[in-house]
Amino acid sequence: MMIVWEAKAGMEVVPVFITVDPERDNVEQVCECVKEFHPDLIGLTGTADETRPVAHAFRVYYMKTEQEGSDYLVDHSIVMYILLIEPSQDLKGISLLCI
Repeated sequence: MMIVWEAKAGMEVVPVFITVDPERDNVEQVCECVKEFHPDLIGLTGTADETRPVAHAFRVYYMKTEQEGSDYLVDHSIVMYILLIEPSQDLKGISLLCI
């Protein structure tokens, strides 16, 4: 998929996954998780205080829930974004497209 985007749009695509549960998803777990999806996928984690504002900025809903018979469950929105960043710009000059 990335190759198609690069060829058709003439832009580099860098896929990024950010966990909404850093208490469970440490660096090693995120690293193993992203390997299952795509070799170029970058996985990010941090503290709850670091990930909360990122989720808020991208309007991502998430909440830990208790469900009978389940060891673990996090309810969350499923959204993909395309950030359009000019090579000469920093992140302050991004355009955001929600798909």
